Amino acid sequence: MTELELLQAVRAAAKSLRIRCCYTGSPVTGFPDLVLIGRAVLFRELENGASEVTSVQLECLTELHVAGHDVAIWRPADWPGRIFAELDAIRPL
Repeated sequence: MTELELLQAVRAAAKSLRIRCCYTGSPVTGFPDLVLIGRAVLFRELENGASEVTSVQLECLTELHVAGHDVAIWRPADWPGRIFAELDAIRPL
């Protein structure tokens, strides 16, 4: 599964669960690829199985975490188990 395929799968799952899924990824700013809004807000960086986050991405994820936000990195190996479970946990009532 490529990163693009993962993005498409996450978008489809979010839509089916009525979770707002905003693609915001920017390699320049390091901001996470996705902001997912349901009963809570998740910031998620998508990476393919072989790639690593850049230092700029890691800094941004760390800053968001320190500010109290739910941040993580999702990889194809996390689909569907972990990813769907995290999305289901914030599904609107």
